[in-house]
Amino acid sequence: MSAIQIKNIPDDLHEQLRERARRQGQSLSDYVRKLIELDLALPTTEEWLERIRSRDPVTEVGPGEVAALIAEGRRERDEQIRSAITHH
Repeated sequence: MSAIQIKNIPDDLHEQLRERARRQGQSLSDYVRKLIELDLALPTTEEWLERIRSRDPVTEVGPGEVAALIAEGRRERDEQIRSAITHH
């Protein structure tokens, strides 16, 4: 395995990382490795934009339909929250 050394980390940032790792029950190395893995699992901004550019435009849904779908999703979310609150 390879090693990475990061220099010039401010003390407060280093302490925050150590504390988060401790709360997760991980070593600092394991915690930072997981952060790197999570970051690399996400597309870069350029990769994400390229995916969007490569797709055909959405033309079969009008603004009114979009607003209705958003409102429906919000109602469903609100109902789930109400249900979770009343059942606990």
